Amino acid sequence: MSRGAAKAGKASAEAVVGQLRALESPKDREGMARFGIRTDRAFGVSIDVLRRMAKGLGTDHELALALWATGYHEARLLASLVDDPARVTEAQADRWAADFDSWDICDICCSNLFDRAPFAYRKAFAWAEDGREFVRRAAITARHRSRSVTTPMSFRSRESCTTGRMPVSDWCMRLAAISAVQDGVQ
Repeated sequence: MSRGAAKAGKASAEAVVGQLRALESPKDREGMARFGIRTDRAFGVSIDVLRRMAKGLGTDHELALALWATGYHEARLLASLVDDPARVTEAQADRWAADFDSWDICDICCSNLFDRAPFAYRKAFAWAEDGREFVRRAAITARHRSRSVTTPMSFRSRESCTTGRMPVSDWCMRLAAISAVQDGVQ
């Protein structure tokens, strides 16, 4: 298990969803909506709270699958934080990517789970060709965050080198680089 052993007395998805429901915040859910996040199946629990919950739950692939299956926004975010990258299959990644319905689930899932999977780089190329908005976004995130491949300095802007932050132009350059490699242009 790659991010800490699962805790004794494994939690069930129903129990975790019950905890999320108890933490529900209508005000925070309204804030999520302002950022374009679908809130029809959301509780309004912050990512900081979810990260603390994930740390307490430990790595648990079966729990992650069950949490994802609930369809609740925060349960899916939590699933990406507790899943074991070594046990994630390409089929699972494709199913989850097909379920992405907001930028935050896409980005958090890709930058906390899929980027650590051995197939991340390869999957990014496949997803880049997909017509669905968040699947294409996953291609950029998975490719950028993949630990198996480094991005050449020629694809980094001066701003990202000096500030550590990635401006939109870098995302565009990375997408262009992915497309160029796929088209055989080096």
